[in-house]
Amino acid sequence: MNKRICRNALLLALMMLGVSVLQSAVAQDKKNQKPFLAKAVSPKQSVRFYKANKQLQADRIALTGGESKGEGCHNLLKKTRVFKMLQIGFPVCQLYTKKNCDVATLVPAESERQLHGTYFLTEGVAWFPQGDDEQGVKIASWSCGSELDEGVMRFEVKQSRREVGRLNREKREAEEALAKAQAEFSEAEKASEKSLTYAEKVKAEAIKMGVIDPDPEPEDEEGDESDEEKDDEGDESNQE
Repeated sequence: MNKRICRNALLLALMMLGVSVLQSAVAQDKKNQKPFLAKAVSPKQSVRFYKANKQLQADRIALTGGESKGEGCHNLLKKTRVFKMLQIGFPVCQLYTKKNCDVATLVPAESERQLHGTYFLTEGVAWFPQGDDEQGVKIASWSCGSELDEGVMRFEVKQSRREVGRLNREKREAEEALAKAQAEFSEAEKASEKSLTYAEKVKAEAIKMGVIDPDPEPEDEEGDESDEEKDDEGDESNQE
């Protein structure tokens, strides 16, 4: 229980830090001071999507024309379940479950470097959209660019606040469960002490009434052995 509280407290601190950073970025954008975003490493621009079978074996999804190149919003020909996404040449990309890059339908993704969901998918890393199906999430559009979109940032702040609220609730529930367990242990300890006291009282009353001997004599093992020896000697004499 204590480990769970510590883990939730750490996650809560990280989430609050993330919210603070994003809020600062939004404030900078309002002042026409674009937040820092690392430039893309690759000179070529490309976005690749992969689907997966029941064994989670990935197979690339074919895109037509210049869909995979260029900044801005792009729609898939049809809504497709995406297991993995990889992009190069863009500082950041986003995924959406509806066409025309509707911010309200942003899809979080995680990678080996980013173990909790994010909406900012950087280049050179395999991103796995998060959803209820292990084979991926149905994606309708995506966008890539060299600057952080203010709408996406606001959405990220909103979702982060929700996550902070959830972690706060879990923390309170864990603390309440721990307090309840400690109270139950204390009550059990008191009940045990009460039972021992009552048992001692009953024993004292039994001794007083002569039901049990207060100082029982230990068994005479040597005497028992001597009786057995006498019995053996008697048997030998009978045989003679």
